[in-house]
Amino acid sequence: MTTATDLLPFENTMTNLIQNIKFKDTKCSFQSKLNDDIKKKIDKKDSLLIPADKTTNFYAMIPTSYDKLIKENVTKVYKKTNGTLVEALDAQSARLAKRLKLDN
Repeated sequence: MTTATDLLPFENTMTNLIQNIKFKDTKCSFQSKLNDDIKKKIDKKDSLLIPADKTTNFYAMIPTSYDKLIKENVTKVYKKTNGTLVEALDAQSARLAKRLKLDN
């Protein structure tokens, strides 16, 4: 049967091993290019990185263009209506909420 004191030399050796890990600062050309891209393209303050819909691509856009694109895509299938339809739907929602006791 192993006791806690039997494992003490192993634990000390593992602790020393972990504490004495040294890393080399090596960079290949790919890492250098990634760092350059981050500094020059991604860290731009005037653009947003927007993910594409069905791919893993990202596109850089200025905020005003992005807002316009979102508004156009969200509202392209909607139709304008008069206020009476909106009021009728709101009243129906209120009745439903009251019936389900969610009106507060």
